[in-house]
This record gives sequence, structure tokens and C-alpha cells, in this order.
Amino acid sequence: MGGGQPMKNNPYVGPRPYEREDRRNFYGRQREARDLTSLILAERVVLFYAPSGAGKTSLLNAQVIPALEENDFNVLPTTRVGSELPPEIDPDDVENVFVFSALMGLGGGEAPAEALLGHTLLSFLRQHCLEEDAPDYKPPIVIFDQFEEILTTHRERWQDARGFFEQMRDALRGMPTLGVVLAMREDHVAGLDPYAPLLPRRLRARFRMERLDRKGALEAVKRPAQEAGCPFDPGVAERLVDDLCRIKVAVRGQQTSVLGPFVEPVQLQVVCHRLWENLPEQEDNAIQWEEVEEFGNIDRALIDFYESALVRCVQETEVSERWLRRWFGERLITPMQTRGLVLRGEHETGGLPNEAVDVLEAQYLIRADVRAGARWYELSHDRLVDPILQSNQAWEMARQTPLLLAARRWRDTGRDPGILYRGKTLEEALAWAETHPSEVEPYEREFLKASQQAEQVRKRMRNLRIFGAVMALLLIVGVTILNVVAYRAGRIARSKAWASNSIRYRSINQEQSIILARLAVDEAHTVDAEIALRQAIIDFYPSQVLESADMDHVCSVAYSPDGRFLAVYTADGLIQIWDTTAQSVTLTIEGAANRWICWGLTYSPDGRFLATSGDDNTVRLWDTSTGLPVTTLIGHMAPVYSLAYSPDGRFIASGSHDGIVRVWNLSTASPVITLTGHTEGIPGLAYSHDGRLLASGSWDGTVRLWEITATPGGHVRASPVVTLTEHTAGVNDVAFSPDGEILASASSDKTIRLWDVATGEAVLTLVGHQGPVMNLSFSADGRYLISGSRDATVRVWDAGLRKSESVAVLTGHTSIINDVAYSPAGRFLASGSADRTVRIWDSASPQGSMLRTFTEHTSRVTSVVYSPDGEFLASGDADGTVRIWSATTCRTVMTLPVGSLIWWATYSPDGRYVVTCSADDFARVWDVANGPPATLVVTLTGHTDDVNGAAYSPDGRFLVTVSDDKTVRIWDTGTWETVRVLEGHTGKVNAVAYSPDGRFLASGDRDNEVRIWDAETGAPVATLRGHEHMIYSLMYSPDGRFLASASWDKTARIWDTKTYTTMAILVGHTGYVYDVEYSPDGRYLATSSWDRTVRLWDLSQSPPKTIAILIGHTDYIPAVAYSPDGQYIASGSRDGTVRRYLARFEDVERLAEEYVPRKLTAEEQELLEHLVTNPFNY
Repeated sequence: MGGGQPMKNNPYVGPRPYEREDRRNFYGRQREARDLTSLILAERVVLFYAPSGAGKTSLLNAQVIPALEENDFNVLPTTRVGSELPPEIDPDDVENVFVFSALMGLGGGEAPAEALLGHTLLSFLRQHCLEEDAPDYKPPIVIFDQFEEILTTHRERWQDARGFFEQMRDALRGMPTLGVVLAMREDHVAGLDPYAPLLPRRLRARFRMERLDRKGALEAVKRPAQEAGCPFDPGVAERLVDDLCRIKVAVRGQQTSVLGPFVEPVQLQVVCHRLWENLPEQEDNAIQWEEVEEFGNIDRALIDFYESALVRCVQETEVSERWLRRWFGERLITPMQTRGLVLRGEHETGGLPNEAVDVLEAQYLIRADVRAGARWYELSHDRLVDPILQSNQAWEMARQTPLLLAARRWRDTGRDPGILYRGKTLEEALAWAETHPSEVEPYEREFLKASQQAEQVRKRMRNLRIFGAVMALLLIVGVTILNVVAYRAGRIARSKAWASNSIRYRSINQEQSIILARLAVDEAHTVDAEIALRQAIIDFYPSQVLESADMDHVCSVAYSPDGRFLAVYTADGLIQIWDTTAQSVTLTIEGAANRWICWGLTYSPDGRFLATSGDDNTVRLWDTSTGLPVTTLIGHMAPVYSLAYSPDGRFIASGSHDGIVRVWNLSTASPVITLTGHTEGIPGLAYSHDGRLLASGSWDGTVRLWEITATPGGHVRASPVVTLTEHTAGVNDVAFSPDGEILASASSDKTIRLWDVATGEAVLTLVGHQGPVMNLSFSADGRYLISGSRDATVRVWDAGLRKSESVAVLTGHTSIINDVAYSPAGRFLASGSADRTVRIWDSASPQGSMLRTFTEHTSRVTSVVYSPDGEFLASGDADGTVRIWSATTCRTVMTLPVGSLIWWATYSPDGRYVVTCSADDFARVWDVANGPPATLVVTLTGHTDDVNGAAYSPDGRFLVTVSDDKTVRIWDTGTWETVRVLEGHTGKVNAVAYSPDGRFLASGDRDNEVRIWDAETGAPVATLRGHEHMIYSLMYSPDGRFLASASWDKTARIWDTKTYTTMAILVGHTGYVYDVEYSPDGRYLATSSWDRTVRLWDLSQSPPKTIAILIGHTDYIPAVAYSPDGQYIASGSRDGTVRRYLARFEDVERLAEEYVPRKLTAEEQELLEHLVTNPFNY
């Protein structure tokens, strides 16, 4: 080897792909080039795939494309589908981003990007290719390189991929001689499967190129050098290829290297390119192994290549090396460590000056791709990614200054102030940063800035020490004040915590919810505490607890026929007979079962006997006066779960675990009939009240009805009537209504079903329990049904009105409810639980009359109004009925049969008349003073659409009505003639109100406006705007100074009637606000809403505050009304009920104390420690 100038005319391309002009130096892939070209000539669409870095692009550029052109094909510019859009193109204007990217490449640098908009693949190709009959026509071929971009780029528009393939299909159909080559990495080939059916032959023409094998690599090394006149010495090229093939493996736990089957082409080219560049001119024209060994490390060669390019760029431009390395690491390499694309701008490319980019491109470290007149840059090959990252990391590590290390530690420790510079160190660091601006990172500048600020703070603190003594004195005073404030804040915090837990505990144990709310009020009288106490007493039913030291889990309860006694059957076989008046045990029967699990319990119709059953497979009868056993019925072969006496007391039916029902003649103590059909145990039995039918409910999910016929001689016949099968889990209990028309069944599917006995059809499903429903009992009048569940609640259902939602939820038990029973008179409810207690609920307690729910409406309630004397409450519904209720007895005293949906009802000032407004375009005046029945006085006609509201003048001389016909009508109540029609509203008019002095009228419409009119002349006075949705209700304050409006924009507004400006906006409801109602003293305002609540606002506060949120309704509330004495608030709801609440908080406190007069027990006091933060944390 001789010295001298470096070798020239390097035949190796280095890390970049081969181009057309490199064809003569391209070796090692002749077979692949020949086979791929042949396949393209034979097939219209070819999928060409290979591992990453195998040299797909080089093969296409240096061999395939020239070969196709030699075969008279028109090979269009190679294109890609993953380019970013040029900045001047709006993405919304691009119909298909993948097609547009392809067109940019196909257009080369000629077509501006804007000209490509609107083109499809077919239209573009037709425009740029000759017609088939042209003299110089050549069949076109389109090559898509790096086609995996269809799956990896533009993920926000992944749907465009299918459109791309559809356009490719259309282009192939529209241009029969068009050929397509898709070149991609093989690890993405499977992603094309969903689109293959869109292309000819389902994309079956495929060519896979393996990585370069040893034979091809040897040819690629030797032939270019040989053709350049400087061959390798014998064996040298072979050793070089072996070195490139070598891979690391583990053999017997030791790392070693072996020859692998393949060589990475880019590694081969970089090594050979660097080798050639460093070789001096040869005298003997042979390359020795020493040169190969010196320059043969792959990563080192790539790192040297990268770093030499950076050095040259720094020398030829003013760009710092730090910025160059950051540009490569952040712009050309993605976070996933893949190549990225950067668009060239007018002066910069991704923040790097274009002159530096040109230097890097000239050294083949990066390459440019021209698309639609724009230049995009990327690394020349994927194999450069890791060496660049390694080089950058080593460069950064070698240049870590004390400032950089300190700033980085400050950042990583969450900006620890103890790390900040101070004093002389800070001054020196600032001076260095000023003289080396290009080497200072952003976070280093932040660190220096924070250090400067901390230094300034330290100087200020030094000055403040002069005033230390004064500040210490002030601090003592401040701490004293803070202690007082903290004490008050602590009480408020405890009050709010108890209030919050009271609300959360309401559905679990309402009695303890009331206790918690009372504690909250006592601790600090906050709004939260008031709201909690108001909600705690809603739908509360007082109960008395029966418990004794020897009471085990309660399995069954049964009232005696006269209601004087309650039998309690516990899990240990003990029966206790309680006097319901004295609430004491009068008789105890021991040994009711041979084992500890007990089930059935029922009184005989005459009350003389008590029947029990258990898991000893028997039925036992006991004398209720002595407690002695009378007889034992033996015959079942499994535990007996249920019992039912026939109404005449002659027979008793028993249901067993074996799925058999036996009917016993009690005079002979023998079974007279056996009923089979059920496939599982029978926990529910019931006789109809005429004794004609027997119902059985089974864990097999069915209810069976049997017709029972008994003769005076004691013979019994039974025949199946129907099997009811709609439950989706086991049936646990059955009960007939007293009239025998309805059968109720309780199931583990958490529902109760009501069945028409005559037809066997299910008429209603009752839902609400959160656990299996275990037992049922009808009230004596059949109006109500009670149920007990494993969710530890008792629910009361209005069976008479057939409502699917419960009217009351009784809480207090702390474990599952095993049995419930109505007292014969229907006033009391008994429930037995696994918590070892029995509770007696009084449905007619004196306190309960203060909070009532009126449930006789059969459709949604649309209006409520009190009579002027407060004796009556009128409510209208969607079925066209107004009910007049006695405010004392809470019973309906008369009804007004309007016959059409009622929008509004109002009393005359003297209480004699009720005016109804309805959807049939009429207002009607009814005389209710001389009823019942009520008398229709007059039907007011004139409106041409729904009449939505009405209001009397304070003196009763006039009535005003409003309508969907956009008018306001004033009527003379003496003649019932129209006095005046007020026009001006542009929307349907929903609401109207008279001012207390009778001088003005206010009307609100669906165009969000309130209009004020002169009541005497009808002249418009003002228009109030501010609501963002329709006005639904209006009311003047009692003194006339303010007007309240309710709107569907979820707010109510208070308007000043002198200035007609908004005084307050009441925000809090989460749904439409339907109605507003002032308290008689004008201090409070009640609002009702779509969110199923009534809110009470204290108008004496500024701004007005919510002081009560009244709950209980299960649907939206279109109407609310104050009683004239201010004691009650009534609300009407779409759930078909009218509710009455206490308005004054002092009444709420008094009622809460009457409901739960007791103090906390020791256990509850201990539990309270946990309930401060979480009522379930025990």
C-alpha cells in the first residue's frame, strides 16, 4: 500500500439509496431485479415487500425502473402517500390526504399544490398520460415507495385509506394498461388485508425480497471495486463480508459470535464507502485487510460519517453544533426513533437555516424529496437513527457544565429552592451564560432567573428583619383572631360533614339521617344543615322497634286476625307473641322446630291456632292461648318453606323444598291432595279470599294457580289453572289482593309483578328494590302493597292506582328483610329482619299528616294552587281532571271534569270560583263554593289555541288569560265578556300575573320576553329581556316591588318593577325552571324545576341564597304553591303526585324532634366518629 492522494470516483454510495445514475455499480441483486421486473410485466398490481433496510428503494431505482423503461413502459415519478400537507393547503379542502400526497409526488416539482385539489388518482393520471391511441404512447406504471405510510401516517384521517384503495381500483378500471407497484416493509403487509378485495386478484401478485445474503453481499463488495480498477486482495472481501454477517448469540450461557445468513446493505455501503474515501492512491491496485480492519466498524463508521458532516456544516455556516444535533434529534428523528419528514421553508427548514440544510444534503446525510413543488427532508437511511442518538448522547455527556447539572437537578427535584445559586456563584454563572448564549438550555435560563428572584427575596427579608419585633406583636394578635375564626370554622366544618353524611345516609337509615342532620344544625346553623334536615324528614315513617335479649334472626311475622297480637318466629325455633298495644311479649313458644332453620308462620282465620314450619320437614300447630302443641303434620320429605290457611280454616296448604304442595285436612291431620309441577322449592303460598284459588310461587321462577274445590265431607279436588312465567329468577312469595282480582309475586329478579287473576296476564311490574324481593302483604282495602327485600328496605306500593314506582321506602333495618305483614286494619306494617329486630310502622301517625303525598291523580300533575283561605288545594292533571283536596284531611272533596289537558288552575280572590285553562282552547269557570259537585259556570271562548294561564285582578272584577295564539285577553267577571285583547307578543304566551294593586299586567312568552301592560288601558309599558329561553311562569311579590320569572334557561330572575331591570338571577337548578311562587311575607321564593326538585330562596340575602332543596318527586315539577299562612309548600309533578312540604324551618326542626325524640345510643355515638367523613367507613 502506498501513500498519496485519496482515491477518487468512489463506486460505493454510502448510506443513501442507489439512484438511476448508480446503476452500473449496483450488484448483488440481479436475480431479484429480474424476477420482480418479470412479475410487474405480467401483473397489473404487484405488492413488493421486504424487511426494513433490505434495499427496496435502491433495487427499484437502479434496476427495476430502468428495466421497465427499456421494455417501453412509462414509469411515472416514484411517489409516497405519507407526506405532510404544504402549509398553504387547508386540510379541510383535501378530500383524501393519501391521494393528495401521492399526487404531489407524481407531479414532481411542476404542479403547484393548489392545482392538485379536486383531482382523483384517475383524473390526474388521465391528464398526465398520453391516450392509448397516441403514436408515442407507453403503458404507465406508478410506483408507491414506503407504502406502509398508508397505515402509519395521518392517523387522524385513517378512514381515507379505504378511499385511496377505491380510487386506485377506479384508476385501474379506467386505464386498462395502468400498472401499479406497492413497495413496503413486510411488517406492515398484514395491514393491507382489509383493502385487498378492492384490487384486482385481491392483491395476490406479491414479491418478497429477503435481506442481502452472503453471496450477494460478496458481489456488492467485490464488483464495484474491481470495475473501478482497485480490487480486493484474495480473501479480503470474504473476511469483510463475514465480519458484516457476524451476530452475537448465547452458547452455554456465554456470549459468542457466529456467522449469520444476511448482511445489512446500508452497513455494507457505509463501510465500503468510508474505506474507499480513506484509501490513498494505490500503487499495487489491491485493497489490503489492514485497511478494512481499520475502517470496518459499522456504528463507528456511521458515527464518524455523521460527525464529520456536522463539523463541515459548522465550518461552512454559523450554526452551532448544539443546534445541529438538536435538529437531528428532535426534527428528523421521531419520539418513536424513526425517520421524520421536515418541510423546507423560504429561509429555514424546521428552524435550521437553509444554507446549513444544503451542506448536509450535499454530504448525503439527509436527502430531499420534491412533492408538488415543495421539498421535504429526511435522514438518508433508517440505519442512521441509532448512531446519531449515540453520538448526541456522548456529546451531551462530555459537555455537562456545573450550571447544567445544577439546573437539571433543580428541575428533576420539583424546583427545590435549596439548589438555587446565590452570591458569587450566581454572578459567575450569569456572566458565563451571557458570553455563551448558544450553549444555554431554556431550563438553565429558568434556573438562573429563579436564582435571581430568590436572591432578591433574601435581600428584602434582610430589610424586613428591622421590623421583626413589631411583626411579632402583630402576629400574636393575628393568631388570637385566627384561633377564634378557626374555632368557628371547625364547628362549621363539622356541621357540613354531618349534613353531608346525613344526606348520604338517608337511603340507608332515615332515622339516623335525621339524628345526623339535627346534630349538624345544633353544631352550626348552616344552609347545608338546614337542607339536610329538610331532606331527612321527607317520606319518613316512624316505627317502633320490638327486640328482646333472646330474639334471634327474625324469619317470619304474622298478625293475629284481630290485630291485637303479632307472632314473631326466629331462626332458633322460638315463637314470641307480642301485644301490639303494650309492645310486650305475652307468650313464648319454645321448640317450634327440631332444628334451627325456621320458615313458615301463619294464624288460623279464627286466631285460635298458629301454624309453623321448618327444616324438620313438618308442619306444627300450636294453641295460641296456652302455647302448647296441638298436632304435627307429617308427610313432606324435605324442609317446608310456606304455609297458607284456607279462608274457612278447614285446610292448610304447605309448600316444600321438594317442589310439592300438600293440602291438609285439619280435622284428620292428613293430606287430602298433593300438587306437583314445580321443579324447585316453594317459598310462597296464598289462598284467594274466597278460597277458590291457591297460588304457589317457586324458586323455579314460576307461579302456578290451582282451582281448589272442597266438599262438606272433606274431599278436595284441585286442577291447574295457569302457570305464570315472566319472572327471570326464583319467586319468593305470592299474595292475593283482598278482592281476589290481582295476584302479586315477589322475585329474586328484584321485581314484583301484578297479575290479572282472570286472564293470567301481567298488568304491572314494580321496580325499585336493589336486592331480591322476599315477601309481600296487601293492605286490608287492597289499595297498598308492601314488600321486604334483601336490600334491607321495606317499600310501599300504590296497587290501587297501578303505579310502578313505590310511594314510600322504609329504612331502619340493618340487614335483610325476611318477612312483612299488614295489620288487619291496614294502619300498621310489621317487618322482621335478620338484624334481630321487628319494626312496627305507623302509616297514620299524627306527624305524618304534616308531610303528605297526594297520589290519586292518574296522569302527570300540571298545576297546583291553594284556596285563599288555605282550606283547600286544587291540582290539575294531563287527563283533564282537577281535584280539590281538603288541606286538613288530605282527601279529595270534589273533582272538576274539564276533559282536556289542564295547563293552569287558579282561585278567585273570594275562593268561590276555580278557573281552569286547558289545551282545547278554552278557559272554564267553576263554582266550587256550593259543591260537591262543582258547577260549570261559563266556558270562555275566543282564544284560538291552547289557553296556558290565567290570573284574577286583586278585586276580582277582571280575569286575564293567555294563550298559544300569542294574545292576552281580559274578561269582565260580571258579564264574562272580553274587555280587551292585548297583542304584541311574537311567541306563544305561557304566563300572566296581576300586580297586587291591579294597575299592571305581566305576561311571558316563548320568545324569552316579559311584557308589562297597563291593566286599565292595555297599553304596553315595558319589555323585559335577559332570559335565554322561554318564560314559563310569573308572579309579583306581595308588595308589588318585584316581579319573579321562571325560564327554561334553568334560572329564575327577580325584576325591579320601578326600573324594570334585573335585580337578581337565581342559579342552581340543573334543568328547566317551571314555576315561581312568593311566600306570603315576600321574604322567600319557591321555584320548581325539571331537575325534580323544589328550591327555596332567601330573598333577604344579596344575592339570594338557596336555603332548601326539597326532594321526593321522581319526575319534573311544573307547579309549586305556598299556602296562604306560609306554613306549607305544595308541588305537582309529572310523576302524578302532589307533595306537601313544611315551609318554615322551625316547623321542620319541631317535626324532626317528634319523629326521632331519642338521643344517640352509645353505639351510634361511637359510630359518629367515623361518619364525620364517610358513613360507610365501619
